[in-house]
Amino acid sequence: MFARTFARVARTPFTVRKMGGHAPAAPQEGFEGMVRKFFPGDHHLAMAIMGFYFTLYGIAKIMPSKKKVEAAETVAVASSDSNEIPSIESPEFAEWISVSGNIEKMLA
Repeated sequence: MFARTFARVARTPFTVRKMGGHAPAAPQEGFEGMVRKFFPGDHHLAMAIMGFYFTLYGIAKIMPSKKKVEAAETVAVASSDSNEIPSIESPEFAEWISVSGNIEKMLA
């Protein structure tokens, strides 16, 4: 029983992966030919392009940019609303907390 199955599988031809040939030769003339003199491999060219982009990024970071416009300073005006609770760090808080009924406002 297993012999027939094994014989059938053994006769089945295996597929052969043919990955194709090598890429065509790089051009020896024009701009790419000039670049390929200095960077013959594809990985050399890729590293040169990444180095170029990194250099541009570094130059852009080093150069000073436009001066930022300083925002107009806002002066906090103390309001005299009796409904407003002052900050715990402000000096008015001690006076506010000493008034009766303000603890209930704070806890509510």
